[in-house]
Amino acid sequence: MKDKIFLIMPDKTLQELEATAYVREDLLQRLLSDYPDLLAGYQMNEANPRRWLLVAREMGIADDLDASERWSLDHLFLDQDGTPTLVEVKRATDTRIRREVAGQMLDYAANAILHWSPEVVRQRFEDRCKDKNIDPALAVATLLGIDPSESDQIESFWEMVFNKLKTGQVRLVFVADQIPKELRRIIEFLNEHMQDVEVLGVEMPQYVGAGLTTIVPKVIGKTTVAEQAKRTDSGRQWDEESFFDELRRRFGDIHVNVGRRILDWAKEKQLRIWWGQGSRMGEFVPVMDYQNQSTQLFGVWTYGKIELQFQWYNTPPFNSLEKRFEFMTLLSQIDGISLTKEQVTKRPSINLQVLNNETSMNKLLESYDWFIDELRRVSDQNLL
Repeated sequence: MKDKIFLIMPDKTLQELEATAYVREDLLQRLLSDYPDLLAGYQMNEANPRRWLLVAREMGIADDLDASERWSLDHLFLDQDGTPTLVEVKRATDTRIRREVAGQMLDYAANAILHWSPEVVRQRFEDRCKDKNIDPALAVATLLGIDPSESDQIESFWEMVFNKLKTGQVRLVFVADQIPKELRRIIEFLNEHMQDVEVLGVEMPQYVGAGLTTIVPKVIGKTTVAEQAKRTDSGRQWDEESFFDELRRRFGDIHVNVGRRILDWAKEKQLRIWWGQGSRMGEFVPVMDYQNQSTQLFGVWTYGKIELQFQWYNTPPFNSLEKRFEFMTLLSQIDGISLTKEQVTKRPSINLQVLNNETSMNKLLESYDWFIDELRRVSDQNLL
């Protein structure tokens, strides 16, 4: 027996609407694109309902650096906190929705985090805005509830997006007219056991009758266990004081002295310092802003390491692997640092204690002096 809902019409008559399957999956996908509120952000966070910004439909995902796109994600959304939200849509009649779609989504998420660059995500959003004759700044400002002239806040929003991608803080959403019990169990299990990733389902049954269509979305996966796990792991805003207090608590003064030396160098270079929002681990990232381009140099973490962000070096000339190898050669000359060619597309890390001598620290900072000079040189050339 099909489910039904009843509408009381303005003329006081009762109109019966009957649950009706979607004829094609594309219809369900287009509904989400046209009406993002159907993702039911108010059910995901009642205290602070999620609002949505569509980046793109059919967002391509590669499985290796510089490889062609292997997969296509149905939708990529962002919420007002910059959380990348990967959405995959299936009809209940599609047999893949029972289990196969879960593995598919995990493939997408794992590779998207590795291979989506900041430039690609933002460019896909801006391309979509151009196609739809939408002002990109106005779209972001509307999401954030600010004036479009507040460019600093808009840039900070994109920085949040990129750092959440980098650290794997994403949301995975399975959408269907009806979610079968097999997939429901997988969603609940993943959401309860994945601290930095939120995994949810959204059922979107449609009820049709007398020329009317009503959709009643329902979020799946917000179990009590999952809510408690996420609550105990909620994020925090780190700053200089809290970062070094935590680094000292974990490792002592040697690590703190190394970290402060790096931070002092970044300030002397007039780099912008981005402080992380991780719940368990703090981070600061020196960012070079030059000629309308921003490049994150590295991240220093409270788990006692500096992370070299080769994966995110997408600003010329370091979008070239050859140039990255040249930089890697400089770093490899430092005692205690051993880098392999395979790491040129990854984020290798170095223990801060390795830099606890003047020679090693100077070589590291001199290497990044060269890195900054190369960024400026090529950027200036491109303006000529």
